[in-house]
Formats: sequence, structure tokens, C-alpha cells
Amino acid sequence: MISKTALETTDSVLRDLTDSPFPFEGKRILLGGDFRQILPVIRSGTKTDHNNCIKNSYLWKKFQKFALLDNMRIITEDADWIKFLLDVGDGVANDY
Repeated sequence: MISKTALETTDSVLRDLTDSPFPFEGKRILLGGDFRQILPVIRSGTKTDHNNCIKNSYLWKKFQKFALLDNMRIITEDADWIKFLLDVGDGVANDY
């Protein structure tokens, strides 16, 4: 996913180029990602490094969020397998 700094810099440049008061010059921006995935490891990372997540950006609240609920990669009727994969993503899986 994009970092908070990259997101805010993109917004700032677009506003500066167009003198627009609107985020991203009023353009629609589409971001994609899975917050269940493990974030990159930052060796010797400081609190500032970890606060660079886009969820900590002042722009985050302006985005409309959509949850995609059906895992299209797993076309199966095996409910236990689907639940296990979701549990892994949520960090609560106990089985191997």
C-alpha cells in the first residue's frame, strides 16, 4: 500500500498545480489493498516510521471504503478452509 507521506504529497502537488481547495484536485482516487496482510517490517523502526500508515493521514477520512466480502481466489464449498484463511488474515488462526 501507499504510504501516508506519498498520499499526502500527491494531494499537495495536485492542489498546488491547480489552485484547487479540494483533495486530489477533486479527482476520484482508487486505492486497493488488504489490511489483513502483514505490514512490511521496518528494522529499527521508530514510532514515526510506524505512524506513516495511510490510515493515519488526514485524507483517510475523506475516502469512501468498500469491503469486498467474497474471496474469488477460493472457489470452493469448503467452509472450514474459507474460515481458516480468514482467521489467518485476522491473526487468530490456531491450526496449521
